[in-house]
Amino acid sequence: MHHSLRLYRRYQGTFLRFYILGGRLTRLPGVGRLVRALATQYGYRAHSSYTLTLAQARQVVEGSPEVFLGPCRCRQVFHHCQAPLRAELVIGRGARVFPQEHPGEYERISQGQALALLEESHRQGLFHTLMRCGAEAYALCNCCRCCCVPTRLRSAYGIRGALLPFKAGG
Repeated sequence: MHHSLRLYRRYQGTFLRFYILGGRLTRLPGVGRLVRALATQYGYRAHSSYTLTLAQARQVVEGSPEVFLGPCRCRQVFHHCQAPLRAELVIGRGARVFPQEHPGEYERISQGQALALLEESHRQGLFHTLMRCGAEAYALCNCCRCCCVPTRLRSAYGIRGALLPFKAGG
């Protein structure tokens, strides 16, 4: 997982564009159902996001020994709104991979600063998603509905495995 996360981070913008292209392919007659089924399984098995309540997001931050703040890559790539760009909290293995891949883009912040960011994001109408690659969570993003790739894949293209409800212990 460590190496696939490194590859994903290195080409994250390209991956996000490819995911949206895959979503668009679900609308093609004949192959759309197959693309949707494959993308849904990819989400369930390899790379997905989980919607969190504010309380659940707080618990994730409180359980993270180190937290880095960086740009929301979905907003950076798609620019659909004016929500704050620096809204992604990188945790777990992501905290070891992302800052190395793009030095200067991420800043280590305290849990208190991360919790304050969650509160402010929530007040601004953003929602919280926990990102997972393989079996491990790597980031907690404060998302908007218009830029967030997992949200768009699920709502616009029916790819259920892209954005899942969070279950404790899951």
